[in-house]
Amino acid sequence: MNVTLGILTREAESARKFEYIAETTLKEVNAYAASQGSSIKFDYKLYEESTSEAALNRLISMNKEMRVRLILGFDSLDMCMSLSYVLTNGMLFMGVPLYHCPSSALPDDVMFRIGPNLRLVHGAIAALLKEKGIERVLVIQSASSWGDEAKSVMAQALGEDRVLDIRYYLEASYYAEVANYTEVAIEAGDKIRQLSERYGQEHTAVLLMAGDEGATILREAGKVEGLLDVQWIEIDEAGYPLSKEWDPVRSGAFNANQNVTNEALRASLISINLANFTDNEVFSTLQAGYLASKPPPDDRRLSLRDASFRDSVWIACLSVLKAKTTDGNALKDVVPSVADGYVGASGEVVLDPNGDRTAVFEYHQVHQAEGSLGWVKIGTYDSLTGRVALDSPPT
Repeated sequence: MNVTLGILTREAESARKFEYIAETTLKEVNAYAASQGSSIKFDYKLYEESTSEAALNRLISMNKEMRVRLILGFDSLDMCMSLSYVLTNGMLFMGVPLYHCPSSALPDDVMFRIGPNLRLVHGAIAALLKEKGIERVLVIQSASSWGDEAKSVMAQALGEDRVLDIRYYLEASYYAEVANYTEVAIEAGDKIRQLSERYGQEHTAVLLMAGDEGATILREAGKVEGLLDVQWIEIDEAGYPLSKEWDPVRSGAFNANQNVTNEALRASLISINLANFTDNEVFSTLQAGYLASKPPPDDRRLSLRDASFRDSVWIACLSVLKAKTTDGNALKDVVPSVADGYVGASGEVVLDPNGDRTAVFEYHQVHQAEGSLGWVKIGTYDSLTGRVALDSPPT
């Protein structure tokens, strides 16, 4: 029996990587299936669709014309509109979007997300605030749904009246001009003084959700009296480290080359990052093979999303081999038992009750010792258990 995996992606870069990964991984899968005496052989069809409407139309044609029932990739939130079709047509989605769509994370559905969910960082923030006894927070964010969502989660954790925010604009919009970071820092200083005077500096913090402009904001904050006397916590708004190679000295609010050393130390700056899921031999082998492939790639290295896609191919095929069917309604009861605990290029897969990948986050604090400046890991957060474990701060 031949089983065709359908692969959908939004971007040409992802298509190039997914094609290589599907090609090489299915050779391994088919060799494994044959060694187990199975007559099932897997192949794939990959399509790059630039819009959610085109992706839905491709999905329909794959189902009706080729009877493709397993759809992998699904690497963009914009493809969420395809879920209702999958749910009603006996298909199964196994996606690797690193930002998961909250409205589609449903119990007992046929959508499994193998890429770790970056949105779970909000739990890591809330847990850190509780652990450090912080009761009031000022959120400084580039105007985005990502920052608004973080503010909402903080308000739920602490109370609506305990969370203030400043929204700045990276580009001119209909509503506002490009941000003046000096003015952002002055406004932040006013709000922090209000919170600190009423509730105490030790119970007040700044949450900075920024990209490369975060260094400028931190530098300007150093000119405002009292603003760096409270705890600062930062997250790269661009989704680091999911879009870049993991590096403990990183772009974002602080980088050793951006001359914000004193400011970062004064603020006891803590950075929250997704743990390094790809520090394993499986990923290293996959990466080396991709970089050596012909025609040569454009030097863009594989990411956590690509590693998760490779593991989704294995999990999908192993589930079919176990269930001996491609019917989505039947597979949805098999996939969790295959996926949960699977160890591959993206590390160990651990699913939540909705079939979505959980995540571990790490807390790093700026530290200077013997003239060397960098990050020191001070703890972790497990999204599955909600537990935070903090080490003693660096001295």
